Amino acid sequence: MHNHASIQKWKETVDDATRAQKGSAPMIVDAKAALQRNDIAKYVALLEEAYRRDMDNPQVALNLGLAYQRVARYRDAAYLLTNVLERVPEELVAVTAANAAFSEAREGRPKEAVALLSVVATRVLFGNTMGAVVDLKALPGIATWADMESILQSRPGDAAPIITQAVTAVGGAQAVPPQVADLAEFYEAVAAM
Repeated sequence: MHNHASIQKWKETVDDATRAQKGSAPMIVDAKAALQRNDIAKYVALLEEAYRRDMDNPQVALNLGLAYQRVARYRDAAYLLTNVLERVPEELVAVTAANAAFSEAREGRPKEAVALLSVVATRVLFGNTMGAVVDLKALPGIATWADMESILQSRPGDAAPIITQAVTAVGGAQAVPPQVADLAEFYEAVAAM
């Protein structure tokens, strides 16, 4: 049987989380609007404040990571995106892992990028290395916003040079998992379109 003190502590924790989410929700809306107006400084500042208030909110962490990527703070972006990866909804896993990989690659950490690209590959590739089939629209681009209503991102082909550079730095297609080599080929095909 639970004692009164443990029940009260649990209730306080839930109440704190609810207050934090309510406090960050308007900032998330304002940050998306600032991004759409191309007010990048405000977009980043609002998400940083939302994150300070509600660090456990995966939507805030995901979008702050994407904001940091946008302003070339790749180490911070990779850290946030990698850490939130297990907490985002399934529909956002590929874009989160891909953008963490792009940030790791730009930070000069190709092995970490390739490991994250393996996560992306398992979400978007089907088949085997000899006959892989992919929905090219499922390839994530360089994102600036992601939520359950929308993902704002560049063409997947814009990420192709980042992926190619990471794969090459690790030792080429023979040195990476086959699904990552396939994924890199698909990105290159999209870039050539």
